[in-house]
Amino acid sequence: MKKAIKMIAGACAAAVVCAGGLLYYNLSRQNVRHTSATFVMDAVADQKVYGPNGEKAIAAAEQAFREMENRLSVYKEGSDIARLNAAAGSGEAVAVEAQTYALLSQAKTLSAQAGGAFELTIAPLALAWGITTDAPRVLQQDEIDALLPLVDDSGLLLESGTARLQRPGQAVDLGGIAKGAACDVAPPQKGASARPRPLGPPPALPPVCGAVLAWREQHLRTGRKAGR
Repeated sequence: MKKAIKMIAGACAAAVVCAGGLLYYNLSRQNVRHTSATFVMDAVADQKVYGPNGEKAIAAAEQAFREMENRLSVYKEGSDIARLNAAAGSGEAVAVEAQTYALLSQAKTLSAQAGGAFELTIAPLALAWGITTDAPRVLQQDEIDALLPLVDDSGLLLESGTARLQRPGQAVDLGGIAKGAACDVAPPQKGASARPRPLGPPPALPPVCGAVLAWREQHLRTGRKAGR
């Protein structure tokens, strides 16, 4: 009888050890960290992802960032924003993709609420500084004064999936909102988390030039701030 009890107790102990080992293995696997630094939208997208599907999550996010850049970049010929800017003052209403139209609408609403602190049509002034070129410079006050009349979001007209800039020389730059929006479109992946599980390393978040996204399993939470 005592021998049987000892055998049962031993089997139970072995089962507990095996279960504990399996649990630790699963937690450790979930806490494997994958990192990536990608230059996109004139900023560095720095991702730190935990979990067995971390590499897939990073690849999916990078693809989403690239697709968004191709639609919203001021510099990419053929992008929605580049076509909109090229048609400024021509009277042409430029058809843009639904995602671009939604972001323009959201940005214009925020611009109205900001009372001039956030302007979509900042591009003529921002580009004149040449910050992204090999020869950036500081504008003189008279140059700034000459360009300021073009910075006027009331000149951006949105209607039925189209956008139009009323005045020649006006141009849109969504850099102040696009990076945060890029975090919104980064798809979560099952088995991947921007935060580690218990027993893992310290928490980490992937910044995109000031915009931060935290996702866990199938739940998204986004904290956004301007990338400028």
